[in-house]
Amino acid sequence: MHKPLLAIETTGTYCSVALVYDEHCFYRQSDRKRSHADELLSTIDNLLNQAELSLADCAGIAVNIGPGSFTGIRIGIAVAQGLSFGADITTCAVSSLQAMVLDASQRPFQSQGSGNTGSDGCNSTTWVALLHAREDEFYFAEYQLDNNGYPVLSGKETVINEVTIAEWLEDRSGCADQQTVFVGEAWQRIPHPMITVTPTDVNAKTIAQVARFKFAQKMTLEPTELVPSYLKDEMHYRTVNNDNQPA
Repeated sequence: MHKPLLAIETTGTYCSVALVYDEHCFYRQSDRKRSHADELLSTIDNLLNQAELSLADCAGIAVNIGPGSFTGIRIGIAVAQGLSFGADITTCAVSSLQAMVLDASQRPFQSQGSGNTGSDGCNSTTWVALLHAREDEFYFAEYQLDNNGYPVLSGKETVINEVTIAEWLEDRSGCADQQTVFVGEAWQRIPHPMITVTPTDVNAKTIAQVARFKFAQKMTLEPTELVPSYLKDEMHYRTVNNDNQPA
């Protein structure tokens, strides 16, 4: 991608913004917790000034649509929509769980997780992302890496509890020929001997990396098409298919 891409991350404790193009990356992260509403717009403005660019120079805006902090998700999407409307540029939706897997897969000590490539072109290693929601609820998704290292969703992103996780682990223990990488610190909450936790850090740079794959495949959206991926509505579990709800 030759034109700059602006990426926004507001689903976690600290908001961050990245501006990437070619081999350049400008990045800023707030040092105040939960300051998204106060600092996001000024951070974007400062980053553009640092890069001596305007929004109109950008190919588009990528934003993390969740799962994560409900308030943070809404703030990020609202800002992405407003800015993209004003600059008449497109948007890209990125999943927190997909970004977690991409970040984990690029860590040097995960090179052993490459596994074998199947006939479908995907890596046989399963990357399982887990993000704590509340109490015994977790956001959960399984991914495989394609030949370009892009995380491809297997099934759906969903909300599960500790009982369901235990059942999944029991089923997985019978798959001795398949490697599993457990992504995310939430796995530390699950006592099980087969789990070795791979830490991950999702920020705007990670969101930009996923988005660059998606822009290359023209997986972009109009601003009005950006939809939060809460994965749950109050206490009722629901799922989001990332083939239809872009990740």
